[in-house]
Amino acid sequence: MIFFVRTAFGLILQSTYKVDLADDFNPLEAEIALMKSFKQAGWLIVSSQHHTTDPDTNQVTKTIYITKNEMI
Repeated sequence: MIFFVRTAFGLILQSTYKVDLADDFNPLEAEIALMKSFKQAGWLIVSSQHHTTDPDTNQVTKTIYITKNEMI
């Protein structure tokens, strides 16, 4: 007998940007492209948090939560 189990996988994606980004680099565009890539691969974007700034390094960070259901 073969049993299939549906299970959910969850990932936390955290991006940290260097302090001196190139003038032509747009973090929002990069994050949208990343989320679109995961969505096309069957992942669900659960939450996209606000940008935060690390008080020690002054780097901007972004956290995105994604999940995917799979039959195993």
